[in-house]
Amino acid sequence: MAPPDKEPPSLEDIDARLRRAREKELPGDGLKTPSSNLGRAFTLAVEMAAALAVGGGIGWYLDKWLDTKPWLLVVLLIIGFAAGVKNVMRQVNRINVEIEKQERDAAEQAQSERQKNERQKNERDQG
Repeated sequence: MAPPDKEPPSLEDIDARLRRAREKELPGDGLKTPSSNLGRAFTLAVEMAAALAVGGGIGWYLDKWLDTKPWLLVVLLIIGFAAGVKNVMRQVNRINVEIEKQERDAAEQAQSERQKNERQKNERDQG
């Protein structure tokens, strides 16, 4: 068997090719599309409204049952609001982590491409 004329591709080249293939196959996780961002915003609003509705509903029912109008409704609305804010903040933190990961991956890919281009330029200059 004759030795190959070319060297095998480097790990950086393989990694860059895999990333490009994945991007073509899956156009991303949707963080960059307006419809996805609208969906995320809608989800956050629904979470907040649901927490308020649950707190208010439980407070209203307990006020009616225990005849303490409107105190339990007010208290549980406040608790529902706090729970909604907590859920929204948790989701926002998750979104921020995803965005930071995307930015880090993009920076690594750009650096890999620059290194590859520099190696190719050096090889041309030397050869």
